[in-house]
Amino acid sequence: MAKRADADHTPERPPLDDDARWLAIEAAHQRRADRPDVGDVDLAIIDLMKVLEQDRLPCMVRSTVTGERKLIEAMAWRDQIELLWSRRDGLLVVHRRHPREPDANIVKPFRGGRFFVWQLALDRLWPPPAGRAPVEHADASDAPSRVKPGPKPQDDWPTLIAQWLIEVAVDDPKRLQNVDALVIEAKLFLHNQTGRAPKENKELRDKIRELLERVRR
Repeated sequence: MAKRADADHTPERPPLDDDARWLAIEAAHQRRADRPDVGDVDLAIIDLMKVLEQDRLPCMVRSTVTGERKLIEAMAWRDQIELLWSRRDGLLVVHRRHPREPDANIVKPFRGGRFFVWQLALDRLWPPPAGRAPVEHADASDAPSRVKPGPKPQDDWPTLIAQWLIEVAVDDPKRLQNVDALVIEAKLFLHNQTGRAPKENKELRDKIRELLERVRR
């Protein structure tokens, strides 16, 4: 019976291909931080690290040099890399610091890759707020705000978003199919770049859709 129970809990192994259900790890962290019973970026990191270390949330890294995709084993989160919050840069994946190493206090960000988590597993662990659908099925009027409203963004924020979308299209065109995920990532991008983002998600969503329509013409 014990063996059977273990088999039922075999970790999910999603496909390593162009699939819009791979969600940027920053969005997963923001979802956790937004929960009323968490409400803190550092607590959200603790919770996210726990499920990554326990192999309950599949994670993928994609090389920004070659485009290659690779699943991250839970052991790597326990021994080699970890998450860190920076007021300037937001969520960072960094090389794990070991107390006995001479440079244990030096933060070394992981370079050359972007991290994603499997959204189906994330939705099971931490469902979207009650009354809201998962990101890939969310209606435009129901998309949750992932970043606390800030001051009115600078007038050139649409230009920044256009440049960012070009980078997304070059890096992984499949991501352009998931507008709801793009809204979350774009808001985090603006917040990290300027400290500001549109107060309403609808404004950002409309601009992204407008830009995508121009690309598809």
